[in-house]
Amino acid sequence: MKTAILINDTTYDFHHGCEAVVKGIKNSFLKRGVKIVHACPVGVNFRDDKKLLSLANNVDLVIVNGEGTIHHGREKAKWLLDIAQYSKSNKVPCVLINATYQDNPESFDSMLNNFDLIFVRESSSLEVMKSIGVDSGFAPDLTMLLSESFIENKLSIRQGIGITDSPVIHESINNIKSSYKYGWEFLPVLRSNRLEGELSFKETLRHVKFFITKKRKSTHVDGISEAKYLEIRNSYINPTIKGYLEKLASKELLLTSRFHSLCFTLVTETPFVAISGNSHKVEGILHDLGLTNRLVQAKIFSENINAADYSFTPDELNSIREYKKDAVKKINDMFDSCVALIK
Repeated sequence: MKTAILINDTTYDFHHGCEAVVKGIKNSFLKRGVKIVHACPVGVNFRDDKKLLSLANNVDLVIVNGEGTIHHGREKAKWLLDIAQYSKSNKVPCVLINATYQDNPESFDSMLNNFDLIFVRESSSLEVMKSIGVDSGFAPDLTMLLSESFIENKLSIRQGIGITDSPVIHESINNIKSSYKYGWEFLPVLRSNRLEGELSFKETLRHVKFFITKKRKSTHVDGISEAKYLEIRNSYINPTIKGYLEKLASKELLLTSRFHSLCFTLVTETPFVAISGNSHKVEGILHDLGLTNRLVQAKIFSENINAADYSFTPDELNSIREYKKDAVKKINDMFDSCVALIK
């Protein structure tokens, strides 16, 4: 069995999307005979991870999970890129996968050359790579692997509108207010614990706290403070990825402020509209799908809308199914390419 280290384990963000991604990484490498023996948490500089440093020159591969970190010259993005040079000095192959790349300084661009392989998750990032002369592959976000296992209940009838939380808390507050006002279901992508089936004592306590401190769902649309919102949100947490997908699959429409909730609507084939985030990842995936018409202004999330107006057309549904099928192939080809470096 070969061994690897994972950089940027985003399960520590307590987020269904990040959990699906990291599970996909671990399971996909394990199926190919590579065990991830250590994962450096999101937001941690690998140079401060003593266990990682002790293992770094004794593993066969270093894997960097790019996700939505490497844009606009962020310091945490630099940490992810810096590991490639460190791995090179240890003569260990290093790969960057599942990445968005946008608006970074030239110093970041040059650091990319230290990776043995790079894969970005939308064509917008691929175009950036081409523009700076960096060779990169393309494989959609790893949440698309869920489309292999998710089975929709064909007997259920979709009803109502769902609306997600947002990475920006004031937008989350606006979204939950709209859910009260119009009778939509609030569906935050955040969860109460990480790694289903792999809970530590500390994370179990966090999980219990979420459910002990549940408050009655408010019906007031005004006066929700940040602290009150975080308290109310606990009442809407869905503890498993499977449960969250089933919730989405029950809706006629999802209004999403989250990239990974958008990805989940593709898995469940739930009609959606989305707003832009802090990088081009939303615009990028919609461009790749040919569904840029489903990018809307945030004000839509504060208006009473008719779900039937946003039902998928046959052409849209066909595009989504083709995208998912192609995504799974590209993702598996990506993992094969990574493992080929160490066989």
